[in-house]
Amino acid sequence: MLLLALGTLLTSAVAEPADSYRACASIQGVRDRLACFDAAAKDDPVLVRARERAARSARNAEAQRLATAQNNALAAAQRRAAEAERRAREAEAALAEANKRADKGKSQRASIPSTFTGEIQSVRFAPYGEAVITLKDGQVWRQLSSDRELSERRVGKMKTVKVTKGRFGGWRMRIEPLGTTIRVRPRKDD
Repeated sequence: MLLLALGTLLTSAVAEPADSYRACASIQGVRDRLACFDAAAKDDPVLVRARERAARSARNAEAQRLATAQNNALAAAQRRAAEAERRAREAEAALAEANKRADKGKSQRASIPSTFTGEIQSVRFAPYGEAVITLKDGQVWRQLSSDRELSERRVGKMKTVKVTKGRFGGWRMRIEPLGTTIRVRPRKDD
């Protein structure tokens, strides 16, 4: 009995849309017939489920597209953050190195007496012809570029220097036995 009732229920659910479509087919006017078919299709359970599946699929596709766009934006933001972090570490390292050089320069300048003599260990020339003079005690002095040039031929004759601090903070170096005086500054790490 239960099976018979269930079969009747299923048959009537399937028969209703089919009967509606058959009734629409008998209508003579084209517009009226199409309107009837449209009304029958709204109530057709197969088409309703198909529309729901299509809507669900479209929502899932949109959600997937949005998730992909968010993931891409997040990945790009993470790359930018990592690059900014790398640049910040490089800047911190450069700042620490600059502070170290500044402290070294301050201590070197603070330890230089206002007048002293020293023996020359070596003389070399910078790219623009300025002399870079290294003393045997490790001090390095660089000739100011605006000063006159020293002759490279006379390097072998340079033995000692007398360095004197000027009134306005500049330095003068007298090279003996040449008797030549040049303007210099303590060399920093350049």
